[in-house]
Order: sequence, then C-alpha cells, then structure tokens
Amino acid sequence: MKYAIEVHNRYDILKQEETEQEPRADKMWEAVKRSIKQASKTVLPKRKKKTKNNLMTEEIIHLREERKHSNTEDKYKTTDKIIKKKCKEAKEKWYNDRCTEIEKLERNHNMRAMHQKVKELADRKKNW
Repeated sequence: MKYAIEVHNRYDILKQEETEQEPRADKMWEAVKRSIKQASKTVLPKRKKKTKNNLMTEEIIHLREERKHSNTEDKYKTTDKIIKKKCKEAKEKWYNDRCTEIEKLERNHNMRAMHQKVKELADRKKNW
C-alpha cells in the first residue's frame, strides 16, 4: 500500500512537470522508471538471501561471510579450504543421519516409510 502511494505521488509530480514542459515519450518513460525505482528503494524492504542448501550450518555461513570480506589471497584460500572441509563433514553427517533413520525404519518393519526415505535420498542425489 505504501509503495503504491509513493509511486502515485511521484507520478503526480511528473504530471505537473509535464504540463509545464512539452511532453516527450522517452523523457516521460525515463521519469516514470526513475520514480518507480526510487519508490521501491525507499518503501520496499530488501530481501535477505536464503541458503538453498539445508546442510549449511551457522559456522559455515559465518566462514563464508569471512571469506567474502577477506583482504588477502592467502586468507581467502585458507578460509575456502576450511569451508570446503566443513561442507563435506556436514554433508557426511546429514547422509549418516538419514541412513540411520532408514535403518531404524527397517528394524521396525516399516517398509513403506523406509522406501519413501530411500526415494527422497535418491532424488536428492540426482539434483546435486
């Protein structure tokens, strides 16, 4: 609602300027585009990026930010190696947890749920 009001107000200002000057399509388009961009920057909240991979721990995310702001190439490389190692460990732990869960379902003779979990793992592996 605020965004629509902001754009509307800016558009009204453009209309007033148009009546004072000779209207040109390209100038009007640029003015409308600029007003929409300015309104969106002031009113709309900025989206935070979500990690697509649920294997990322808070430690890995923190290390990624640290790597992003590293000043030297050496620091970047060492941080990158640590991140890769932590990612492998997290992935291994995640798969081990799922496998343990599948084994537990098998011991309880819950075959339908077990096969469903196996299928989820197989589909997930295809997408990587």
